[in-house]
Amino acid sequence: MNVWKPIAIVAVAGLIASVGLQTANAGGKHPNIEAASAALTNASAALDKAQSANEYDLGGHAKNAKGLISQAQTEVAAALAAAK
Repeated sequence: MNVWKPIAIVAVAGLIASVGLQTANAGGKHPNIEAASAALTNASAALDKAQSANEYDLGGHAKNAKGLISQAQTEVAAALAAAK
């Protein structure tokens, strides 16, 4: 089984959930930035689950992806701070 398929499914589900949160948080000043932050958090959690399910044998790609997500989370937080 392709290990990326479950990751993609969970990431898309997280994105859909974050869009729902965005709609629910319509009163927020920057709902799109907040939704992006939530989507990144969900993506990181999905990678954690994928790594655990595959005994951390994903060729280092999940670890690299988590590093990039962390960088993106830092940038999104900076964008939110700058926008306030």
